[in-house]
Amino acid sequence: MSAPATWSASKATSDRDVGFVERPRLIVWLSAQGRVEHARLEPYYLPDRRDPARPMILRASINYGGPADWKPILKRVGWEDRMRADRWWKMELSMLPGEVLDYVPWLASVVGAHEHDDAGRVVGPPHPTRFWQAGFLDRDYAWSEAAWDRVEFYDELCPMGVRRRLWARRPLGDQGVGP
Repeated sequence: MSAPATWSASKATSDRDVGFVERPRLIVWLSAQGRVEHARLEPYYLPDRRDPARPMILRASINYGGPADWKPILKRVGWEDRMRADRWWKMELSMLPGEVLDYVPWLASVVGAHEHDDAGRVVGPPHPTRFWQAGFLDRDYAWSEAAWDRVEFYDELCPMGVRRRLWARRPLGDQGVGP
């Protein structure tokens, strides 16, 4: 595992230590309760030359898919005594690329609500958003309406059976001639 790319004690936007881990690419911070939390933004759907109609959908993940073993990372940054085993919340939000910056303040309010166990701290999402759970602090999966609609349109345009045949034709790197 490579060393973290940069670590800083940024007080400009937060009253806690915040850092960046190079591999896997994560932003990590200590919650008000001393829990190590992490977030990342990654592509969920991407168009490619075999399937150019596929929409670009990005997913913001908080406390999903972090390292299997946090100990080496925490030791390197001096946080090894701060890892706590109590309740660890998580959330994923899928959205269009143009919505990412709009959702940042909302995601920050979600983090704050979880730190204080107070759903009243959450501001409304900036775009219509679909949630699958009833109680706000229990919600761990959400999609912007626009991203959901784009994927539904894609599914109607190119049903799964067609996509399977399209992807099964030949490997992406194969430029050979023939059926």
